[in-house]
Amino acid sequence: MHNELKTKDDAWIQSIHSNIDRLSVRIDNITNNAVSILNGEDYLCDKEVSQLLKVSRRTLSDYRSNGTLPYYVLGGKVLYKRSEIEEVLRQGYRDANRMKGGG
Repeated sequence: MHNELKTKDDAWIQSIHSNIDRLSVRIDNITNNAVSILNGEDYLCDKEVSQLLKVSRRTLSDYRSNGTLPYYVLGGKVLYKRSEIEEVLRQGYRDANRMKGGG
């Protein structure tokens, strides 16, 4: 068994770095292609939306059932468009100062 020290100049180490660089480029390409396919839209799962809104997943189910939140089902998985969640929040916004003035 050889216990030799490999340095950054070693061909084997350079090969590993080269492979990592190539994989990094491929991952970036996959990510960029996925974003363009989805038109740059960000989709969130139940867990992400419940954390974002600070509500339980059961409450999200109620929001889906009563039409409060728009959603999509893909292969049995529930997804939400981030932009649509933000729009629902904007529509539901109530200015505290306006409400104090009798509104």
